[in-house]
Amino acid sequence: MTEADDDTFDVLVVGGGISGGMPAAAYLQKAGCRVAVIERDASGAPFSSSYEAAPGVRFDVTPVNFSIVSPAIADLELGRFGYRVRPPEVLFSTLDGTGRHVTLYTDAARTFRELARYSAKDAQRFQALLYGLKGAAREILSTAFFSAAPDLAGATRLTATAAGLEPERLTQMSAIDLVTAMFESDAARLALTALPAINLFGDLALPGQGALAWLWTFLMRTCSVPADGVTLAQAVERAFLHHGGTVLKGATVRRFLRAADGSCRGVEVDMRGEHITLRARRAVISDLGAGLTGELLGEPLRPGWRSAGRAVFTADAVLDRPLRWAQ
Repeated sequence: MTEADDDTFDVLVVGGGISGGMPAAAYLQKAGCRVAVIERDASGAPFSSSYEAAPGVRFDVTPVNFSIVSPAIADLELGRFGYRVRPPEVLFSTLDGTGRHVTLYTDAARTFRELARYSAKDAQRFQALLYGLKGAAREILSTAFFSAAPDLAGATRLTATAAGLEPERLTQMSAIDLVTAMFESDAARLALTALPAINLFGDLALPGQGALAWLWTFLMRTCSVPADGVTLAQAVERAFLHHGGTVLKGATVRRFLRAADGSCRGVEVDMRGEHITLRARRAVISDLGAGLTGELLGEPLRPGWRSAGRAVFTADAVLDRPLRWAQ
């Protein structure tokens, strides 16, 4: 653990999770802010792509790793801090009640042969879909997610073009509608709905959102961290510390402190039996979820509160200048 020199930072980040808190902290610290991450878990926010379930038996808990297509890998130079991934031979496999089974492989030719056992047309359609999405993946992801101002309409047009569909039609279809229209065999329909059913990008049953959520799932890359490798969480934390960040582990936030103008400017923390007050010159970022954040503010967020978009660039909200790396 890196200890703070004093109790005042530019930014305090509450919660060191890999989906929000720690990456935000790493970006801000590298850009020149003085940042402290406050994490309840004594060993850091848990995230591992695999663990040893028994001697010699490793179990992958995150075989679908969205991070592999994220610009954060290059931005934070995660390879420099030990992060590396590798594609597995098998992506995933399905088995239905009639005994039909389909296995999708990293090798596209093997996947084609698997689907062709049930329908050559389905195999060709899925292969064409993957090639189309692969060519447009970077532009779609940048437009829909990795942008300070996500453009859903633009991302929809790009996705429809890549999939060979009309944008207007796509906005009216659920995932079930789309899969039923694209594929003729039940085996293919079941297998190709299994992975998107994690609902990472939205509700598959909703018109428009469902079709996009299904298609965007195939922009991800299935991969795993080698048994001797560094997890994504560890690599991001190492990048944060390398640039001078402070991580307080085993620390529980009891209350957010509000200034006279209503802004949050500090936190009260219990750490190893001590009560500590930390203050922020610019911002306090909460990665605790809307409900708990409201409780700690002493003013529960109103019913129906929701984020206006799927992605927020913390740097834009905190920095008073365009994001530039500190030299």
